[in-house]
Amino acid sequence: MRKFEMLPHTADLVIHASGSTRRELLRALIEGMFTAAGPRPTEESVDEGPPEAVERPFGLRSVGFDSLLVDILNEAVFSAASYHEAYSDINFSSLTDTTADGALLGRPVGGFATEIKAATHHDLKVSRGPDGLYEVTVTFDV
Repeated sequence: MRKFEMLPHTADLVIHASGSTRRELLRALIEGMFTAAGPRPTEESVDEGPPEAVERPFGLRSVGFDSLLVDILNEAVFSAASYHEAYSDINFSSLTDTTADGALLGRPVGGFATEIKAATHHDLKVSRGPDGLYEVTVTFDV
């Protein structure tokens, strides 16, 4: 089970997400981040239907899971801007406290209604609630 919600903030984008596993937590964050960004269709997709799905591979190493989470989100921000893609999901071939290998899954887009510049470490702490769900609140610079 995964879910996300956008929280009100005066200047930035804030997303609270939860998941039954760390993988589900990250999948909820990717879904929430790109839902909030408001991807716009490509000109081709308006005329010819949805563009083909893309997989954008990644391999990341970090000092701990909180930092790895931010690195994964920033990899998605960078890839989205570089390749003009929006990601709706993420597959992991491996995920540990300090490493992540996998692929971002999405489609080409014509742009975004909201430009996300970066995920931040501001007040970031991944926790596990009494119900066993992993939870985190992430602040994004927009």
